[in-house]
Amino acid sequence: MARPSNHAERHAQIVAGAIRAIALHGYSGATTRKIAEFAGLSHGIIHYSFRDKDEVMTAVCAALASRIEQRYAHALRTQTSPLARIDAIISAYTNLHDPAQPDAESAFPGSLAARCWSALVSEAAHSPSLRAEVSRWLERSLDEFEAIYEELGAADPFACAATVMSAIQGALQLGAIPGELLPAGFAHGHIGYIARALIASTVTRPTPHDEDT
Repeated sequence: MARPSNHAERHAQIVAGAIRAIALHGYSGATTRKIAEFAGLSHGIIHYSFRDKDEVMTAVCAALASRIEQRYAHALRTQTSPLARIDAIISAYTNLHDPAQPDAESAFPGSLAARCWSALVSEAAHSPSLRAEVSRWLERSLDEFEAIYEELGAADPFACAATVMSAIQGALQLGAIPGELLPAGFAHGHIGYIARALIASTVTRPTPHDEDT
């Protein structure tokens, strides 16, 4: 197998450093100098490899989202049970909390990856480039859920998918807060229960009239 190029290695180092910087210091505190410090690189290399901080953050988002997708992709290809496929997607997101889960790219605990992801999703409201990247990846998971709920004959597959995705993102936000706000393993099991209950529910997306009330 060919050895990764120096550029690819440096890119991975910067992404890993940014994950830790964001998780420990927040989005605004993750300056390019702080990212360089965590990456073990000079500040100049950060700017040589990326145009600006926004481009670094977009790369971090893509790396984390790709990791989540890779975790459930195999199950989507091989599992015949729709419920098993739903569980695989939920697990791919909620396992970012698990400190025992090695973080493949940065060798940091998964809880740091979860805190980083939550910070990026929050910041997406203010950054157009980051918002586009976050939305692109969330829509992919939403589409996967919707297709499975359609297969299961749910009343409104999109509404079911959106409910589960909202529960996942809410759990990630709460789990990213240091401490014991959510017990270990809480999110996966309880969101799975919600996901299964939605199959037989009559939940539908709101009508324009409902949204006004």
